Amino acid sequence: MDKVDSRTRQVDSHEAVNLKAHRQDIYAVKPQINWIEHRPKKMKQQINSIDAARKLSKTGPSENFCKA
Repeated sequence: MDKVDSRTRQVDSHEAVNLKAHRQDIYAVKPQINWIEHRPKKMKQQINSIDAARKLSKTGPSENFCKA
């Protein structure tokens, strides 16, 4: 009888879908409006200037520039 390692357990397809959805939910970019409202005024100004710079740049925002 083989001893089953808990780290390499079998995952059925339904659970795999749930795990994938959960993982995407963790890394999903949350809506920024909510947390901008609770920041100090200086932070809001910085965010506004970042947004303005993002609109001015023709290349668009880089992927690792706006990690939440």
